[in-house]
Amino acid sequence: MYIFGALGYFSLLQGETNIAGIAQEFCNQIYAVVFPKEMVPFVSDAPGLKHILPHLLKKLQCQQLTLVIKGDDPYPELTKFCLQLKPIRIAWVTNEPIKPPL
Repeated sequence: MYIFGALGYFSLLQGETNIAGIAQEFCNQIYAVVFPKEMVPFVSDAPGLKHILPHLLKKLQCQQLTLVIKGDDPYPELTKFCLQLKPIRIAWVTNEPIKPPL
């Protein structure tokens, strides 16, 4: 399993309620860390991000992707977006415990 650590999502997304903005920033951050020399694809929602998942897994030579997000407590729009990303696993690192299903 490959673990992708993303620090600073919340500083980039804090208050972002537009799903297209959230989806594209996730994609931007993944590509910046994992594929810094590749052109970042355009995505506008969770299904769009999941659509590029097979490409990511093939390039990483793994079967599953886990995003580790560190920052302030997640807000409702970001939480809803992340719940739509299955089978991508999300791990939140926060100052306070988060109630399931996250």
